[in-house]
Amino acid sequence: MAAEGDLDDFIDESIRRSAARGYHPTKFVEMRAKWGTQEAIKRVVVSGDLQSGLRRLHALGLLDWRLAGRVSRLIQSGV
Repeated sequence: MAAEGDLDDFIDESIRRSAARGYHPTKFVEMRAKWGTQEAIKRVVVSGDLQSGLRRLHALGLLDWRLAGRVSRLIQSGV
């Protein structure tokens, strides 16, 4: 499915940009490796455990690259 690949590409780029600014979302990367992208997203959204990452993205000027924004856009597009 193209949208799934687009989501993976988006997240990979988000992680790359975050790392370039010194933030490494290690826990989320581990979750993706263990469960795959979609399941990792579900777990983050349901549990809210990784909300400190949002504060880091904000501080680094990367809010446009946050997962919630991408998920919201995917939902709005009917995916």
